[in-house]
Amino acid sequence: AYAAGYVSAAQSESGVIGVIGGAEIPPTEQSVAGFAEGAKEQDPDVEVLQNITGNCCKHTSCTTGSNARCKNVE
Repeated sequence: AYAAGYVSAAQSESGVIGVIGGAEIPPTEQSVAGFAEGAKEQDPDVEVLQNITGNCCKHTSCTTGSNARCKNVE
């Protein structure tokens, strides 16, 4: 996740990136945090939008949460 955040920040033209996690459990929270840390390492000014949907199995909740929080993400 750290590397994905790093690369995402490097590729972003808008300076806004996002990450979405499923179940609200420690491994998901650690992955989301790692993504943000990698992004900030590459670009301290990047805005990282984060969303943990709480359920990795319901696709509609993931889509709804993604769209609501990440509509400006590349």
